[in-house]
Amino acid sequence: MGWGNEGNCCQAFLKAASLLNELVRDKVTNNLAKAVPHFENFHEAIVKKIRNHRGNHWAEGPLPPDATNLALCMDGTRLNVGEPVDEYVEMSVYSGYTGTHCLGYLSLMAPDGMIVFLAGPFAGHFTDLDFVRLSGVNNALYEAQIGRNNQYWAYGDRIFIDDTYIRAAPRGNNIPFQMQQEGIPLKSIRSQCAELPFGKIANLWRFIEWKPAQQLLSCPVAKHYQNIVHLTNCHTILYGSLTGSYFDIFPHIRTLRELHQ
Repeated sequence: MGWGNEGNCCQAFLKAASLLNELVRDKVTNNLAKAVPHFENFHEAIVKKIRNHRGNHWAEGPLPPDATNLALCMDGTRLNVGEPVDEYVEMSVYSGYTGTHCLGYLSLMAPDGMIVFLAGPFAGHFTDLDFVRLSGVNNALYEAQIGRNNQYWAYGDRIFIDDTYIRAAPRGNNIPFQMQQEGIPLKSIRSQCAELPFGKIANLWRFIEWKPAQQLLSCPVAKHYQNIVHLTNCHTILYGSLTGSYFDIFPHIRTLRELHQ
């Protein structure tokens, strides 16, 4: 293959991306089995942060109800793609919420900075609630914890709805004052646990947000993002993360060999 030809280079890149995705797809989409034994450590790290939260008037008292068995944070994200030429595809990926063409993903993030569950892509016109329904994340958390005494759940923002293994931030205009106060540290914890990993992805792999490089029907957009999530987890194992530093916890997977087993 001649590397002087731009077309050949592009084909080589796409082939490499596809081969990598075949190797890592299962390790990206559902890494819960390796994370479940560490849920208690995740919970303790979150509880410690809640109790140390500035202005926390229940520092020595009971935890907020939503934090009782909290171990993970959940978030939906949308990545912009180039406007498709095909009219049907264009309609399916257009999000009226953001006013852009995009694909959606749902992730579970651990307080050590690792992304332990990734579902998607979903059509851009779907909502975050659709992401939860289509991903089966509640059932995935149930199956991962079968036979365990303590059952832990994931915490998401107010767009989500409470379920067996999902807790959502309170919503509405008439939230009691005590519930508002309890939600302050949980909101901070969710933003640190759920948002920082996506910030890291955007900083490490800037092309993922460049729409001309994300053209549906001409390149494997979903495979690119799955590969990037896996490589970001690798980076977290080797070099740590801001999320892990915030919660003062090391990655639950210590080596790349363990990740790829």
